[in-house]
Amino acid sequence: MTVAAKVNSDKDNAVSYINTSLGYPASKYTVVAYPDTAYISIQGNHSNFHAASGSITPDNNETRVSLPIYFYAGEFLGIQSVSLSLVTSKTSVTTSPYGSNSPHDDNKVSWEIYRQGGFNADGSYEDKTGIGVKASYQFEGTVQNSMYTSLTTTGKLRYTYVVEEKSSSGNTDAFVYHFTTASKSLYTDVEILP
Repeated sequence: MTVAAKVNSDKDNAVSYINTSLGYPASKYTVVAYPDTAYISIQGNHSNFHAASGSITPDNNETRVSLPIYFYAGEFLGIQSVSLSLVTSKTSVTTSPYGSNSPHDDNKVSWEIYRQGGFNADGSYEDKTGIGVKASYQFEGTVQNSMYTSLTTTGKLRYTYVVEEKSSSGNTDAFVYHFTTASKSLYTDVEILP
C-alpha cells in the first residue's frame, strides 16, 4: 500500500506568532518568515509492517522529484491528487525499526527536507500545495486471520525568520533566527488480510 504525507506552511500565521509570542511586535520590527525545513515521518506500528525496498520518495540525497500531493476536494470529489515537483537543497532519509525485536530496520521512515531560500507551501489539507513524501508499506509474514495494525504520520516545519528593527535614522541591522513548530501526528488503522 502506498502511504503519502504532506505538510503545509502558513507564513502569515508564523509572522503573527513571531510578532506576538517571540517579542518582535509589528510596531517596532519588520519580520519576514519562510519554512526552509520539513520533518516528516511515516511509521508502521507493527514489527512486520515496513517500507518496501526502493519505494521511498524522495530518497536520500535526492533533490528533485515529482510525486503526488493529495488534497481534499470536497464532499463529492473526496481525496484527489496532483503531481508536483519537489526541488530541495538537501534531503536526508533515515529508517528505524519498530521496537528492539523488529526483524526490519525500516518500519519508520523519517525525512529531513531542506531548501535554501524556503518552500512555497502555504495551504492546508484542501490545497494542491505542500511538501510531500511517500513510501509503499508491506506486511511480512503469514496471517491466518485478518488483523489490524496502524500507521502514524508525523510532520513539523522549521521556519527561518529575518527581523529588522524599524528606525527613523535609517540605520538598521537585520538578524536571522529559526523556530520549529510543534509536531502533528495522524494515526490510521490498517486491516491486514490473510
